[in-house]
Amino acid sequence: MKTITVNIAKQTVTINNETCNFIEAGLITNADPVQPLTDRNEIEEVLNEQYSDGEAFEIFFKTIIVDPADYEIFSFASGYFGICEKGSHGGNCVKGGDSANHDDYNEEYMKDELDRWDGPLYYTGGKYGYKIDE
Repeated sequence: MKTITVNIAKQTVTINNETCNFIEAGLITNADPVQPLTDRNEIEEVLNEQYSDGEAFEIFFKTIIVDPADYEIFSFASGYFGICEKGSHGGNCVKGGDSANHDDYNEEYMKDELDRWDGPLYYTGGKYGYKIDE
């Protein structure tokens, strides 16, 4: 499966570990001056048109914005905490949830982190997905 990572902030695209800019990837508008696309649906449409050769691929955005109100502090049975998606019972954890990390045992620390977080998540790779910290 092909993997495409889009980093709008840096205006780069990585397709199967090869990096090119938005213009090279065709992720630009025809406006004058040329502007990078920022709408996820438009970007996916262009990538599908230009890079789909019948083989499935996944598109990951380097940074996404979510609503922090959809997340909560989850208390794991072993005594540590994480910021996780509401109703996921500790799944989709975007910060904490790691028994090896000392800070994750501090509920007040996790509450402070949730309170200060304004919604950006950073793609950290397939195993860990999106997290609050880069």
